[in-house]
Amino acid sequence: MYEFFLFLHLTAISIWLGSVLTIAIMLLTMRQQIANRDIKSLAQKAIRTFNRIMYPSSFLVLVSGIVMIVKLGKDSARPFWLEYMQDAGAMTILVSIILSGIWGKKVIKRINQGNDKHAESSISKFSSGLLVSLLFILSVVFMAAFKFN
Repeated sequence: MYEFFLFLHLTAISIWLGSVLTIAIMLLTMRQQIANRDIKSLAQKAIRTFNRIMYPSSFLVLVSGIVMIVKLGKDSARPFWLEYMQDAGAMTILVSIILSGIWGKKVIKRINQGNDKHAESSISKFSSGLLVSLLFILSVVFMAAFKFN
């Protein structure tokens, strides 16, 4: 059963990482042409699609991680990498879900307002925030992969 949750965990992390990187790159390439009505529509649809993929995958990472930690049992002598993965991973997931939801709505709102400079600025901030969250995700994956004690 642990292996099944590990599979779910790794699959969801892959989907989450891929969606964060993809939307950040897409929006950064679109922001210079945000005055175009088709680009505006595409950016809004991309953000909505990203949210539909990111929320379930990050939630699945969180739930499968909790299940795996519970299955490991309570051992007072857990290695550092496991504590980091548990604490930093959970915080990264929660903060990513909250901030990407708030920022995503703001970007869509700014695009709809018609002020292209504000929309461009919002897209830049949203993409930068996504890339920062990507770095945090990768730091957790790095610690888990190399199992630092």
